[in-house]
Amino acid sequence: MTRRSTENNFAELLCSVLTLGLTSSDTAAIQQFILDKIESKLLVCKDYTPWFEDLCSRKPKLIENYIDAWNKQSLPWSSIEKVILAGKSDKDYPLLVQLNQGLDIKEKKSDVYILGTLQGDDDSVWFGLSVKARKNCPITNYSIEKILPESEDCRPLCKAILQGAGFAAFTKETRVPCNELFYNKENAYWMHLVNLIDTHSDVLMEEVAKGIISENTPYNVFEFDGDSFIDIKSINLEDAVFRPSETFSKKLNGSPRRAAKLWYEIVKDEKILYKVEIRWKGNMFTASPQMITEKRYTC
Repeated sequence: MTRRSTENNFAELLCSVLTLGLTSSDTAAIQQFILDKIESKLLVCKDYTPWFEDLCSRKPKLIENYIDAWNKQSLPWSSIEKVILAGKSDKDYPLLVQLNQGLDIKEKKSDVYILGTLQGDDDSVWFGLSVKARKNCPITNYSIEKILPESEDCRPLCKAILQGAGFAAFTKETRVPCNELFYNKENAYWMHLVNLIDTHSDVLMEEVAKGIISENTPYNVFEFDGDSFIDIKSINLEDAVFRPSETFSKKLNGSPRRAAKLWYEIVKDEKILYKVEIRWKGNMFTASPQMITEKRYTC
């Protein structure tokens, strides 16, 4: 199965037009609504077509359910003046570049930027909306070797294991056997990485928290995940701990999971808030495993 691109996700476009009052789930009506709002300058987007193409590729029931979930929310704004659909980059919008000046890329979580009045206020302000297509979409997706201090030995160790097993390259044919080498959590690479994680768990907690909370943004940031609407800055991760996870490393029957992955969790007051999975998404010879954070809904 071909993995869908996350660059221009349908949900970002839907949230943009729902903010402006869209009521229909019919794609033709949605497109006309988009064109009307662009013409009236209420909606700003360099090119909406990649998002709309993704929208048209989705099942109508998915679109209906997403709109129904949005309509059940208590939205934090009272009026809207402008919506900018930026997606994963703000570089095409000088106003947003200025708004995000000085921010770490991990803190620029918003896909949609809104100028409007928040409930209880009289002044118009910019605020951001981070959009997820579903509630179990990753919140963060970082290269763990780039984040960890003292990780310069990781790549050579990984390559040595692959080459020692007779693999010269990572291809479609070698993908499965290469991964199977890392089912063993006591190989030199995993042992070194786990030691670095244990030593620098505070660094990882800080970096993940940046991606979850966006605490340094000079504007409010909200999130909608197709199920619930939250104020990201209201999340409190003070005293939260990044630790290995017994819960996620086992199947429901209690047996260990066999995969080229490590499992961690973010815990506060002994409650698991987030699942963190460390796994490869690309060429194991050249790429670091990714550190993928998800809200904890199920095990």
